[in-house]
Amino acid sequence: AGSKDVALIRDKNIYWIVFNRKDTQWDFKTLLPMVEILDILEKCEDNAYVVTISTSPKVFHSGFNTKFWAESVFNVFKTEFLFYKIVERFLKLPMPTLCCITGHCFGGGLFYAFA
Repeated sequence: AGSKDVALIRDKNIYWIVFNRKDTQWDFKTLLPMVEILDILEKCEDNAYVVTISTSPKVFHSGFNTKFWAESVFNVFKTEFLFYKIVERFLKLPMPTLCCITGHCFGGGLFYAFA
């Protein structure tokens, strides 16, 4: 996954979404790449599968970045709006999806995993 906060890796017919941050929280640095990843997945025409994993050994995802939210009310509304749009698009993907939860999973991270 390299140094990207969120990466998409293709291995034959499996698309791996990799959360690659130690704090694994939703903010603009993680939500905007998810929009780009969904753009790619929605155009996929072959028989594919999507698996989401985290590189953190203890925390799969810890939800929204509340420190980022505290900086501005705009951050709260913008990240919530982006997150809900991402989940909506994720639910509509024309392929099976799976989240491999390896550790703690809270708030928006758990909501994403359930999608």
